[in-house]
Amino acid sequence: MERVRIGVVGTGGIFVGAHLPAYPEIPEAQIVALCDVSQAALQRAFRRLCELYERRAQRAEEEGDKERAEQLRKDAKEVRLYTDYNEMLRKEKPDLVEICTSPDFHAPVAIAALKAGCHVMCEKPMARTWLECVDVCEVVEQTGKFYQHNENWLFDPFYYTARKLIDAGAIGEVVAMYLNTSHAGPENRLVFWDLPMQVQKTGWCFGTNGVQVGVHCLIMAFTLSPLRGILQGLTKSQWSLKPQNLQVSHSG
Repeated sequence: MERVRIGVVGTGGIFVGAHLPAYPEIPEAQIVALCDVSQAALQRAFRRLCELYERRAQRAEEEGDKERAEQLRKDAKEVRLYTDYNEMLRKEKPDLVEICTSPDFHAPVAIAALKAGCHVMCEKPMARTWLECVDVCEVVEQTGKFYQHNENWLFDPFYYTARKLIDAGAIGEVVAMYLNTSHAGPENRLVFWDLPMQVQKTGWCFGTNGVQVGVHCLIMAFTLSPLRGILQGLTKSQWSLKPQNLQVSHSG
């Protein structure tokens, strides 16, 4: 069986909690490397990987699948750890790079991975700005590699049905759209609402809370909007919104 060799960049909570548990269930996937600038996060993710793989190996043995159990234990043992994603790309040459870093690294890591000959699977948001997204898209076209943007709302039955109704003209012309979202994530931390600091750190004009949760609304508004066909046709030189035009505003 041909397997996909995967290098993971960013081993924090989203990877450990939402992505990693799926890998032991996919025989075709082999994590060959984990990379994070934080040694604590890196070691924590590696320990969790070993736990999950051992648990799945024991279940495979109970099911009489000794070969799968041996494969899982071998996979966990052979995972290599890195703190520099360029070094990981150079040494491991993975087939696929999964990106679970903070948003400011999504575009540069994706571009580096694509240019290194890897397919990419990236957590939302795709990048910090439209122009960074265009940069990624251009490299995807140049390299011919696959790029998967992880936006789970695209497959939500509610929004899927809404788009079908809009495209069919069943509700008439769309003149306004109101979307909201929230979850019991880290948004209770004050840092997520410190706009000046987060703009300086991430380049986003609506704070890290907008990056973590509000981006869902932005993507779905774009997906549902009839304007998406027009915007998708714009080239980078035609796009008038420049980073220097962004301003931070406070209300209330």
